[in-house]
This record gives sequence, C-alpha cells and structure tokens, in this order.
Amino acid sequence: MNLERLLNRLPKTGAMVAGLLLAAAIGVLDYLVGPEILLGLFYLVPISLAAWFGGRKSGLLVSGLSTAAWIVANVLPARYSHPAIAIWNAAWGLGFFLVVSLLVSKLKAVNEGLEKKVQEKTAALGAEVAEHRQTANALRESEERLRLMIENVKDYAVFLLDPSGRIITWNVGAERLLGYDETEIVGQPFNRLHPAEDVEADRPLAALAGATDEGAFEDEGLLVRQEGSRFWAVVIITALRDAEGRLKGFSVAIHDITERKQLENELLETAEQERRRIGRDLHDDLGQELTGIAFLTKELEDRLASKTLPESVQAVTILMHVNAAIDRTRALARGLAPIELRADGLMDALEDLACQSEALFKVRCRFKCPRPVLVHDDDTAAHLFRIAQEAVNNAVRHAKPKRIRIVLTAASGHIVLMVEDDGIGFREESVRKESMGLRVMRYRARSIGGTLLIQPGRHSGTVLACSVPAAGDRDEGTSA
Repeated sequence: MNLERLLNRLPKTGAMVAGLLLAAAIGVLDYLVGPEILLGLFYLVPISLAAWFGGRKSGLLVSGLSTAAWIVANVLPARYSHPAIAIWNAAWGLGFFLVVSLLVSKLKAVNEGLEKKVQEKTAALGAEVAEHRQTANALRESEERLRLMIENVKDYAVFLLDPSGRIITWNVGAERLLGYDETEIVGQPFNRLHPAEDVEADRPLAALAGATDEGAFEDEGLLVRQEGSRFWAVVIITALRDAEGRLKGFSVAIHDITERKQLENELLETAEQERRRIGRDLHDDLGQELTGIAFLTKELEDRLASKTLPESVQAVTILMHVNAAIDRTRALARGLAPIELRADGLMDALEDLACQSEALFKVRCRFKCPRPVLVHDDDTAAHLFRIAQEAVNNAVRHAKPKRIRIVLTAASGHIVLMVEDDGIGFREESVRKESMGLRVMRYRARSIGGTLLIQPGRHSGTVLACSVPAAGDRDEGTSA
C-alpha cells in the first residue's frame, strides 16, 4: 500500500521539484541581468507547471520561491524614494504569483472533475450501449426464431397485413392452404381471399374494423383459393400496435375447418331428419292408433247411452281425453316436422308458428310475406324455420315484447327472413358473448351459406335478419 502511495505521488513530487529548479534558475538569471530587464512573467512557467502537475501545495511552494527570487533580483537592488514602495512591489509580486498558482490549481481540479464525469458518462453510455446491443441481439434472435416458426407452420396460414389491409408477409402454410405463391399475393388486399359477395358486403373491412376496435376479431366463413374453390375457415385477426398505441398492422391466422363443418352439417341434417321421422311416426302411427281408439270409444259411448247405463258418462270422459291426446300428438308432430316437402311449405310453417306462438305465449304474433317465397331446398327451409322459431322463443323469454312480426321476402337472388319485436332490446356485450341459442342460429345460417345480423329496432326492440342465397346460388365450399 505504501509503495502504491509512493508511486502515485512521484508525478506530483517530480512536478514540484522541476518547478522549484526552474524557478531557481530563472531567479539566478534575473539576479544576473538586474532590475533593468524584467523577467517576472517567466516565473509563471514554473508556478503553472507545479500547480498543474503537482497540485495546489506545490504551486504555492514554487510561488513562494519565485517571489523570493523576484524580490532578491528586482526589489532589494532597487532604490526607492520610500521604503513602502519596496514592500508594495514585494507584496504585489507575491500576490500575483499566488493568484496565478491558485487559478491554475483550480483550473486543474475543474479539468480533473470534468474528465472524471466524462469517464463516468462514457462508462455508463458504454454499458447502456452494450445492454441495448445485447437486447437488440436477443430481440433479433427471437424475431428470427419466430419468423422461422411462422414460415414453417404448414397447417395454418399465418401472415401480416399493413394498416390499410394489404398483405406484407406470407408463410408456407398460407401458400399450401390458399394456393398463392408469395410473389403473387404480397401487396394484394386482404379481401382478395374472400368470396365476391362478402367483398361487396364489406365483410373483410368490417373484420379489420372489429380487430382495430376490440384488439382481436375471430369469425368463421368461406374463403377462396387461387383456383377459385371455396373452403370453410376460422379467421383470427389481431391488431398490432406500437408502444404509443399507433396501429402498425394486423396479424392473421387461418385454419381450414371444412371437414369439421361438413361433419357438423351432416350431424345437423341427421338430427333434422330424425325429427321429421319422429314427427311422421307420431302423426302416422300414434295419431292413427289414437284416432282408432277414439272411434271405438265413441261406439262404446253410444251403446252405453242407448242402454241408459251410467258408464256412458265415463266413456264420454275417456273420449275427451283421447281427443285431447290426439290434438297434442298432432301438435308435437307439427313441431317436429313443421314443413311439408313442397316449395311453399316454409310459408305455411311460419304462418303456423305465428299462430301457435300467439296462442301459447299470449303475445301478438303476425307473419307477413308480401309475395310468395318458394324455397326448393328442404334443408334451407328447415334451417330458416328453426331460426325463426328460436328467435321468437328468445324474444318471448328475454325481451318481454307485446308484438312480434315474422317477415319472409325474396330479392336480388337472396331469401331474407326477419323477426322483429318491440321488447326491451339487447345489450351489445350480450350479443358478443353469444348465448347457445344465438350460436345455434348463427351456425344454421352459415351452414346454408347465409349470414345472421342482429341489431336494434328503429324505435325499440330487436331485429334479427337472416339472408341466404336462393336455390342454385348457395356454395358450401369444398375440402382441399
């Protein structure tokens, strides 16, 4: 430790010794040339040297020696008219040298402080730069891993859109699923992947708007491959924002669910066919058996009454119950198989639905069909009826309406079913959550290539509208 202190003090000691020697040499020279030639400014060199490199003490020591030499060489040999002049000159020289020494040492201290701060700032900046470089390298590696992962995902189409909705990246899964090469699709608008009717209805723009407002948007629908074939897909769109919240674009993930949709459609059609079979069995078998029992009971009642037996009253009671069972059986059969297999069967079924709903729920319910709407596809008719049935039931359960209106129209190659009520309406968050009934209605609409829209009525209540392509216009998509 002592050796280290000695080594640290050597430069200062050397500066002091050099300053003393140089001051002594200037003093000797000043003494030899006498007061005629002033060498006072030359003393500033050893004073500054000692104060700068040796510190304040060294500077003061050399200043004292320089003052003594200057007095011996210039003040003492001179003759003054008054002794105070000599004292003044000696004090002036001493003060001047001391001030210079203090200023130089102070300047040295300030310089060292600045150098220390610069070193500290440089070290801190270097550490920060190293940290940023490390973070940037880690981020670059992470982005590279993510890019490689996305590019090599084959079962999902994953790509990015710019804020205007144009495609800016394209992975292997997207090329495999949609058929476009990266050079063909990058720069193209997102709506190029959608059917023409969806583009005309601005559904792709609505999906991007939904992701912008909510942060993410998820939906199922038909997409179009490069060669023109359609397939069912789940589309998930996520809005991408920077630290300040500015929209930078969208990420899109697409998964082919054609096989699942086909299976769901088969299950739904099977369930509908089973309902129809049970309805026919109730009507044709059980209904006929009950009708036969009613006929036999009527004959028994007539015989008992002709003999004035008291059991005839019980026969009448039995006949009433049998007739009531026949009515209930017919109603059940009608509910399970409401649509007759003919083009105008949907209109008759909706008319019956309105009448039954009014009688059952004690709510005014009307069916309107300005012009005949012929539905040649049995599945389409069945799904539309079930959507209307569920909408009426939902309105009665949740909206507490006084009036319900069922409207069936056809225009521009589409069949439109609307169910309107004047109830308390709905909250948007309840529609976003989608109850089981609403999900089933939406699924039924999609399964026949249609769309389902729910919105507030003009004055109150709710309007549910389902639009499906007319026969021949529906395309349910094909698998890859």
